[in-house]
Amino acid sequence: MHAAKFTTLRWFQVCQKLVSINPCNSESLYLLGMAQLLIYDSGIGASADEKMLRDAQQSLQASVDLEGKPSSGEAPALLTGGDRFFCIF
Repeated sequence: MHAAKFTTLRWFQVCQKLVSINPCNSESLYLLGMAQLLIYDSGIGASADEKMLRDAQQSLQASVDLEGKPSSGEAPALLTGGDRFFCIF
């Protein structure tokens, strides 16, 4: 695996962990969305499909929805729904 791909995947995993620790933080969700978009754009592995693009969209939408709100409390409905786009694999 090339160093750039490894770095991208590692950054993605760090962002996933950050969101799993603090799912109500807008900045964490933004970083995760950008990592997902980078993986989609770069075509790394089997992740370069429409699901990764949808996951990036959900992460970024959740980030916008949480902008200006406290980063503690109940996780928003988008994060607690069926398809958990931020789960660590």
